[in-house]
Amino acid sequence: MKVLLDTNFLLAIEQRHLNFDALMDHELLVLESVFFEVVKISESNRKAASAAKVALKMLEKFGIKTVPSKGAADRALLDYASKQGCAIATLDRDLRKTARKKGIPTIAVVKGQIRQT
Repeated sequence: MKVLLDTNFLLAIEQRHLNFDALMDHELLVLESVFFEVVKISESNRKAASAAKVALKMLEKFGIKTVPSKGAADRALLDYASKQGCAIATLDRDLRKTARKKGIPTIAVVKGQIRQT
């Protein structure tokens, strides 16, 4: 299954010390809009900057493909997932709710574990 990674999910991998191996059986993708959000956070003085830097290194290390997107990240995630048949990995409750209404599978962190929701 193709899985789109959202910004907050990428940051949570480091912040919550998640076992990323649970997703390695899937084709992982990052939209450009998400990638640029992570870059912007990594260059900031925000608390999440170090997690964003780790996320960028992880994307490179695992060769996670960045795909073109337009517009705001959440809308782009929903549009791409709907058209390409992808799941969305996110911790954003509103985004998960909207995705489920559209029949898009989601992946989240449940009790410290990465699971399809």
